[in-house]
Amino acid sequence: MTGYYLASAGAGPAPGAAPPGYVRSLFDDYAEQFDEHLVKVLRYRGHTALAGHLEVLHPARFSSALDLGCGTGLFGALVESKTDRLTGVDLSGQMLSKARNLGIYERLAEAEIVQFLLTADETFDLVAASDVLIYLGDLAPLFEGVRRVTEPGGIFCFSAEVARPDAGDFELLPSLRYAHSEAYIRRVAERHGFDVAAVLQGAIREDQRQAITGMYVYLRLR
Repeated sequence: MTGYYLASAGAGPAPGAAPPGYVRSLFDDYAEQFDEHLVKVLRYRGHTALAGHLEVLHPARFSSALDLGCGTGLFGALVESKTDRLTGVDLSGQMLSKARNLGIYERLAEAEIVQFLLTADETFDLVAASDVLIYLGDLAPLFEGVRRVTEPGGIFCFSAEVARPDAGDFELLPSLRYAHSEAYIRRVAERHGFDVAAVLQGAIREDQRQAITGMYVYLRLR
């Protein structure tokens, strides 16, 4: 944990991902006020933008969708009517309890998402990660896992914060969130067999009343 905090202050190299214990504790404590605070206070709009662009790019129905880092189900609620089967996975049991109350998920799994992806015994034609990459720096393990569970021709879509031009592939910000370069995302996608369908720019949330620029990325597995 110390190295993670030091890296966010620019005092050391950024680790490949946020410590799972930190993420679990953060969202277990945050679950009760999560939706109201995120949407009303931080003006988070990532889930609606990610789902809205998906509707335009792929108006057809999905047979099976995986909501990575599903949280309380904000994104899942927007795509549930477009899929025959919806699965959610999250580290936080408290967040999953909120998602379960929606009654939209056929299955909910409490797990670290990469470990889930590397051991799952089912495949999906849609994998989505709304506001998840902010807790991952090195994206190779995530892409390896997503490729494993995605059907050929299936879509992997996600939001990401945009790194500074001189930051390299990714950086850990003082907000304790990771940001990535578009060039890095494109390289990792190509390396793991994904074609880029679209990369769209847009605000994701506000931080101290300043809009945070993000990317909405849509990939298709070859």
